[in-house]
Amino acid sequence: MKVLALSLLVACACTSAPSVREDVLTFDVLFATMPARVAERLVAAGGDATMEIERLARSGSEVAIVTRPRLTLFDGQRGEVAVSNEVAFVSDFEVRDGIADPVVGTLQEGWWIDLLPAPVEGGVDVQLEMRQATMRRPMRTETRMLAGTEAQVTVEVPEVDNRSVRRRVTLRPHESQLLRLSPTPDEPRAVVGVVRYRAG
Repeated sequence: MKVLALSLLVACACTSAPSVREDVLTFDVLFATMPARVAERLVAAGGDATMEIERLARSGSEVAIVTRPRLTLFDGQRGEVAVSNEVAFVSDFEVRDGIADPVVGTLQEGWWIDLLPAPVEGGVDVQLEMRQATMRRPMRTETRMLAGTEAQVTVEVPEVDNRSVRRRVTLRPHESQLLRLSPTPDEPRAVVGVVRYRAG
């Protein structure tokens, strides 16, 4: 039994509650997928890649914008933007009243960007991390003996590849930082994240 659900999550988790509503920081976050050669060109060009990514997506090229939320944080508040799939799999079986019921586990795969900003003179210091979790397909299976019986059952054993890239940058208003994860055999397109500081 396999269940695949697609969800878009834009979450903001506060690491410390501010006592006064000041130092409000606003960011535009963009996730896009594209061929590796396009991602390399954007990195080499430097500057704010947001407008070029939008232009390429509108032109019908191989660039696809996945999501572009706006995130508002306080000084010292950590924010997260995630585009993830929740994948269900049969991890085991339990015998109840003579019937083998599947035990369903879940895992998350997708992309995440974490931000931890702190105001500095003229801009904001931001700790950034972009992560990707990709489940290997097809899912590996194992045959086991059902506990307390002589019956055999097949369970699923997911394997997930995790990758990440970290940056610490200082951004002035309307400046951005591009983060890139290169293609893999299971993810043939480059994943690009752009974080743009809009100020307060």
